[in-house]
Amino acid sequence: IILVDMELIYESLYDVLNQYYKTYLGNKYVEIGLQSHRVFCRVNDYCKIIIIATPEQAEKFPIPLLNRMEKYMYGVRENLTEKERYVVDALEGWVKQLTTYEGIEATEHDIRKTFLGYHRETIPTIVKSYAEPIQKYADRYKKDIPKDLRKQEARLVV
Repeated sequence: IILVDMELIYESLYDVLNQYYKTYLGNKYVEIGLQSHRVFCRVNDYCKIIIIATPEQAEKFPIPLLNRMEKYMYGVRENLTEKERYVVDALEGWVKQLTTYEGIEATEHDIRKTFLGYHRETIPTIVKSYAEPIQKYADRYKKDIPKDLRKQEARLVV
């Protein structure tokens, strides 16, 4: 079961996480409630629950819920190639340089004031989103250039 933005039922998952099941005809059931509405749901022996949340959302989870879970942090950065990481580092350096005033480095809050909507995953997401289309364009562009011109282009780059 994968849950995203389901804060209303997280507290009712305690019975599942505590393995407080009721057995009927050899099957396990757990009571899940949402406000005054309660439902018995069948639980498979191999059931896994994955909750996807941002760190900010996870901070608001009840502590007992967090204590019963394995927690993993996964972001766009974990899926970048080496070239993409290089571009991300360069862009983040540019952002820091742009938001640094009189040698005082800006906090993330200051950066958000400069770039509305900025988040620590903004730059990696943009790079990942545009890397593939740019690479396809570059590959197509290189195919259209005669080999002798590509050699000259390579010499100019070096």
